[in-house]
Amino acid sequence: MVIKEQLAAGFSRRFNILLDHAGVPATGRDQYLGTRYERSKAGGRKWLKEDVVPRNIRDIVADLIQDIEGSLRVGPVMQWLLYDKDEFNPFQQNKRDEINHLLLSAIYTTVHKTARVLEIPIETIPQAKINQIYDTVLRACMRYRCETPDSDLIKDLLILISDKGAD
Repeated sequence: MVIKEQLAAGFSRRFNILLDHAGVPATGRDQYLGTRYERSKAGGRKWLKEDVVPRNIRDIVADLIQDIEGSLRVGPVMQWLLYDKDEFNPFQQNKRDEINHLLLSAIYTTVHKTARVLEIPIETIPQAKINQIYDTVLRACMRYRCETPDSDLIKDLLILISDKGAD
C-alpha cells in the first residue's frame, strides 16, 4: 500500500506521460481509463488531474507498458511514477541534456584540483577512467540532489584509479 504522504507531487503529470507513450488518446482519457480498468469516469479523472493513485496501480502500469515499445519493467516505472525518481524515468530522452551544467563544471574543476593536491598527474590517467569518475560523481550528485560535488568521493576515486591506489 502506498502512503500518500510519501508520494512525490506530480503523479498525475507523470501518469499522463506514461499514457502518452502507451498511445492513449488525450481526449476522453478519463472515460478510456474508467472503461479499461472498470472504474468510473470520475475515478479516471482523479488519476489524471488530482494526483490520486489508483489502488491497482501496479496492474495498470504492467498493462500499459505492454503497449510501449522497448523493454520497460514495472518496478522502475512505479518508482518514477510514485516517487519522481528521475533515474528511473523511462522516457527521458537524453539525460545529459538535462544535467545542471554548473554542477558538471564544478565536478570537472574539483577532479582536476583534487588530482593536483594529491600530486596525481591527471594526464597520465586514461580518459575513459576520468570519464568514469565524472559519471560516478554526477550520478551521486543527482541521486542525492547535492549542489556541489563530494570532494572526498573524488579523492577516493582518484586514488583508486591512480598508481597511488596500488600502495
